[in-house]
Amino acid sequence: MIELSDLPGLHLGEDGIYYTEDSRQVSYPEAGHDRCFDVEDDSFWFQHRNRIIRLFADEYGVDKTFVDIGGGNGCVADFLQRSGYDVILLEPGYHGAANGRKRGVKRVICGALQDVTFTGKGLTQAGMFDVVEHIEDDRSFMRSVCDAMPVGGMLLITVPAYQGLWSYHDVEAGHYRRHDRRSLLRLCTEAGFTVEHSTYFFAPLVVPIWLQKTLPTKLGLAKADAGRGNQRTARQLKGSPGLLGKAVAKALDLEFSRLAAGKTIPIGSSLLAVARKSA
Repeated sequence: MIELSDLPGLHLGEDGIYYTEDSRQVSYPEAGHDRCFDVEDDSFWFQHRNRIIRLFADEYGVDKTFVDIGGGNGCVADFLQRSGYDVILLEPGYHGAANGRKRGVKRVICGALQDVTFTGKGLTQAGMFDVVEHIEDDRSFMRSVCDAMPVGGMLLITVPAYQGLWSYHDVEAGHYRRHDRRSLLRLCTEAGFTVEHSTYFFAPLVVPIWLQKTLPTKLGLAKADAGRGNQRTARQLKGSPGLLGKAVAKALDLEFSRLAAGKTIPIGSSLLAVARKSA
C-alpha cells in the first residue's frame, strides 16, 4: 500500500485532497469534468468500459494497488475501489479531483504524474483510461510512466480508436489523435513496455459514430461547439431509450462475454492494451 503522506512534495488540503507543489495545463475542456460527472453513473458507455477495465485488471494485475493516472472524476477509481482495489486517483484538474473525492474515492492527488515521486516499489499497477490522446508529447509522457514503474509493473491503457473516425467531438474533447492497434503498440514499446494483450471494444458504435459525427464533420455540416457540443455529447453518452437502447445493451453484453472468454474484438471505437514494463 502506498502511503500518500510519505510521498515527497505533497501537502494535504482541508478538503482531504493531496496537492502537488506545481500545476500543469492539460488539453481538456474546463467544463468537461462537470459535464461528464452528471452522466457517468447512468451512462452505458462508462459502465461498459468499467467492466472491461476490471476484467483485465483482475486477469493481468500484480496486486490490488492501482493508480488511476489522469482519472478525471474518479469514475473508474470508484468502481475499482468498490471492487476491492486500493486505488489512488491522480488527476491534474481540480474539478476532476474534487468530483472524485465527492464520489467517494478515498485517496486523491490533484497533480500530474511528473510532479509525484512514488517511493518504495513505485507504480506496480496503473491505468490511463482515455488519457494519452490528450497529451501532445505522448512519447515523453509514456516514458515517464515507465520510469516510475518497477520491472514487471502492469499498465492498462484505453484510447479512442481509428483516426478515420476523427470528428468535431475529438476537437471539443481536446484530443490530439486517435489510435489503431499498431500505433498504440509502437507507443508502448518505444517507452519500454511489452504489450501482452490488446483488443478493440465498443464494436457496435463504429458505424453510428461515423454516420453521426465523422461524416457530418467531413462534409462541413458539424463543427466543434463548446456549448451545444457539450450538451449533445452528454446526451449521446446516456444512450437511447426503448428498443434501440436495449439492442445496444445486448450487443455490449455479448462483446463483454467474448472478452471474458479470452477472445479479442477485431474492430471498435475504443482500444485497450495491457502493457508490462520490460526488464
